[in-house]
Amino acid sequence: MDSENYFVYVISSEVANKFYVGMSSDPQARLKQHNAGNSQFTKGFRPWKLVYSEFAGNRENARKLEKYYKTGAGRKYWKKRVEGQNINTED
Repeated sequence: MDSENYFVYVISSEVANKFYVGMSSDPQARLKQHNAGNSQFTKGFRPWKLVYSEFAGNRENARKLEKYYKTGAGRKYWKKRVEGQNINTED
């Protein structure tokens, strides 16, 4: 049975101007995996911090939202949401 508790998250590298958008049922646990080097893309830019997380419902909805956040319009949307947190979101 598919979990109905999926989130889309954005993490930011603390050493490079990089962001990563992903989905998980537990963003905090997933962040630990990224920081442990368990993801090929994020491995070289550790450490990471969680800058945005949004409840998406089921896995299918989370996948759609994740894909949207990886587009230009989606990137603009989540960057506006984190601007108030004083996070550098320049590309």
